[in-house]
Amino acid sequence: MRWSVEAFLAAGASDVVIVTTEDGEAALPSVLHGLTDWRSARGGATRALSVQAGLAALAHRPREEPTLIHDAARPLLSQKTIHDVLQALKDADAALPALPVADTLKRAEPDQNPVTTSRANLWRAQTPQAARRQTFVDAYAAWLGGEPTDDVQLIEAAGGRVAIAPGDPLLMKLTYQRISPWLNVSPAPRASPVSARALTPIAGTGRGSLALRRRDQAR
Repeated sequence: MRWSVEAFLAAGASDVVIVTTEDGEAALPSVLHGLTDWRSARGGATRALSVQAGLAALAHRPREEPTLIHDAARPLLSQKTIHDVLQALKDADAALPALPVADTLKRAEPDQNPVTTSRANLWRAQTPQAARRQTFVDAYAAWLGGEPTDDVQLIEAAGGRVAIAPGDPLLMKLTYQRISPWLNVSPAPRASPVSARALTPIAGTGRGSLALRRRDQAR
């Protein structure tokens, strides 16, 4: 969590909103001790509800402000990834970092032999995922499917154009406790700083995420 918040602040954010639980809110002052320009909001029972709570915290902002939604389960976020996603969003309705699938894929049905599946044109989606604020709001309002597994999925379903930015192999989702010792011995994957002068930070949404508006955008 702290690593992600530091990356957003280093990229120029002045107001990061972290959507979390009641217990999480109580822990944040300790976890983010010494950092400024962040605030918290209470999440929901599902990821989608938590994202919508974060978007509601941004309801006072302009409709066209780029908003980045990031999962705290991917803590090794770099400023370069933030920059690349924002660049990709310029010519699209939504953008996300992703990596091409490198492993051989097998499809296995019960009581049948596994079948090798082509990995051509398959990508591993990461976060932060970006869209203009109102685009996210409208996509969630129109979504009639089950629980989405990411945010640009809803914009895809609405017919929006989604751009892929370069992903980062270090931006893995750390959902297994046994991965934790690796973090203690791995070098810090800090990227070259992105010029904060190119960004006007506005606010954040999602689990450790933020919204940024380009300085050259009209208010």
